[in-house]
Amino acid sequence: MKPKANRRKLGNYFIRSNIQIKLASMNLAYMLLVIVFLVAGILFPVYQDILHGADPCFQRSAARIFILLLDRMAFFTVALLALGFLHQIVTTHRFCGPLVNFGHTFTKISQGDLTRKVYLRRSDLLKAEAIQINGMIDALNTLLAEIKDRHGALKTAVDTAVSGSLSNDDLKARIGRIQKLAAACEAELAVFKLAAVDNAKTATVSGGTRSTVKRPDAIAGKDAVLS
Repeated sequence: MKPKANRRKLGNYFIRSNIQIKLASMNLAYMLLVIVFLVAGILFPVYQDILHGADPCFQRSAARIFILLLDRMAFFTVALLALGFLHQIVTTHRFCGPLVNFGHTFTKISQGDLTRKVYLRRSDLLKAEAIQINGMIDALNTLLAEIKDRHGALKTAVDTAVSGSLSNDDLKARIGRIQKLAAACEAELAVFKLAAVDNAKTATVSGGTRSTVKRPDAIAGKDAVLS
């Protein structure tokens, strides 16, 4: 069962109204086009009878039938479009809801919080993508936990080495252990492919505009500890 804090409101069907209304409008426009061609195909013979009928009584009967069919079809067309719009909103909500959930999870990841995962309802779409994202979070948790453990061992080894209580042989052995731990950390960190980030660096974005890319506080704090 998904955590209560991550639940989305069931009544909030317009979770991304700009996307949902656009998709619904496109589908309704196509539906209306199909209905227009269908109605035209049904009413065209009756219209021909009105124009070219040999008997005036027959023409009047054809006209009454034409008006009756047109009136009934207009009513059902409006009802069908209304139901189609509601159906489109519900369907797009099942697509846009997971996108909002993904966005919240990505925001947490960018802040260094790997405890939040993607939780979807049974009727939601994009379940395979949610499984991939959750797998990525699990892999990052495992890798960063290993790096954190090695960092703790490395810090302990460094503190012991600089305490001055070790003999020369013990100090050499401790330095050797420090080098192995540092090499292990380097190997684990080599998995990540990082773009160069600098506080004063300006990145070019689409459209020719430029924006300053600032380093997160967590990274800045880590640099201060290591310096």
